[in-house]
Amino acid sequence: MRHSGLLDKEVAGYRLISKIGSGGMGTVYRAYHPSLKREAAIKILFQEEFSDRFKNEASIQSSVKHVKIARMYDYVTLPDLQCIIMEYIDGDSLDAYIRKKGKLSSKETVSVLRQVLSAIIYLHSRGIIHRDIKSQNFKIQKDGAVKMLDFGIAKDKDTPRFTRHGFMVGTTEYMAPEQFNNEVEKSSDIWSLGVMTYEMVTGYLPFEANNQIELRNKIYNCIYTKPEILASDIDPALLNFIEKSLKVNPRSRITAKEALLLFEPYKSKISEKKKTNPFKNITQNQKFGGWIILSLFLVVVLVLALSKGNNTIPGKQEKEQTNSNTQVNKNADDLRSVKIDVPGVEDARIILENGQSIKLPYEIKGKNGESVSFTIKADGYKEKRVEMKINHRRNSYDYNLEKNN
Repeated sequence: MRHSGLLDKEVAGYRLISKIGSGGMGTVYRAYHPSLKREAAIKILFQEEFSDRFKNEASIQSSVKHVKIARMYDYVTLPDLQCIIMEYIDGDSLDAYIRKKGKLSSKETVSVLRQVLSAIIYLHSRGIIHRDIKSQNFKIQKDGAVKMLDFGIAKDKDTPRFTRHGFMVGTTEYMAPEQFNNEVEKSSDIWSLGVMTYEMVTGYLPFEANNQIELRNKIYNCIYTKPEILASDIDPALLNFIEKSLKVNPRSRITAKEALLLFEPYKSKISEKKKTNPFKNITQNQKFGGWIILSLFLVVVLVLALSKGNNTIPGKQEKEQTNSNTQVNKNADDLRSVKIDVPGVEDARIILENGQSIKLPYEIKGKNGESVSFTIKADGYKEKRVEMKINHRRNSYDYNLEKNN
């Protein structure tokens, strides 16, 4: 069975319904098993050179059982396919959710963060480092529940060394400084979580640049705009966590357990607000007097409203014009340029969907959230098929190519 045209086909008893997305090693499909009456997400390997890494992903994910981590159902090897069958999570990726809302409130961010931290504490207690903590690897459901996905580059004590010297794994904008040297530890996940928290409360990534050299320099030196400059209403506990997680020295960073403790007072504060009765210490006469004052106030408001009739509200026209201009500017800002490159490969070229072949680096233009597909080729290397969405928080993507045997 070829990887193209898999929709509506059956894999291990599951019928592939729709394509969810593609990653570095495989494509993920939404599927349904009619006998089990169960939906699932099935990740199918399409790059055979990553077979051992794919098996490692399956091994690690099958070993974890946590309410905030997507469950793995099965690992299936067919004559021409390797598949990881896992729990289907209905909801938005956290990345899409942030993009849709612009940024999250402190209350919502704390809720997401507490759930993610509980999953990371569990993994770290088992000697597992995720290595790819980012908003794209979490889903948020309608009830606010968060699930961790994708163990494609996770590492435990039994994981062999897959990455050749001089290469690195991970998503650059979220990577801790030590990851660029292929040195990874538990605190690397905390750095990435700090980046993700910054992204949630501001709508932006802390480290962005026009090229990889500048980006790495910012990460190495921890140069970023303070989040309170971009959003003035961030809870102090979140500012504290971001500061304690984005430390260049891994040993100076806060641990996942320590981080969770930062938000215990926040949780208690919210609970107390819900339980407090504002009329608890007010006498019956005081209550009655309060109702009289409130009634008089409502009468005054009603009289003023009637006296105005249909008169135009001052400033309304200007406000509507401002909103209109803001929308125009927003639409203009949606058009992005994203640079594609393969560092170290001089003759690399991009093959666009229309068949046009262009030497890299090359800038793809499109609207925020728009899906684009292309192929990267170079003499002496295996071609790489890429499917990606233009993201207003990233302006460059660097890819690695595998050499032909």
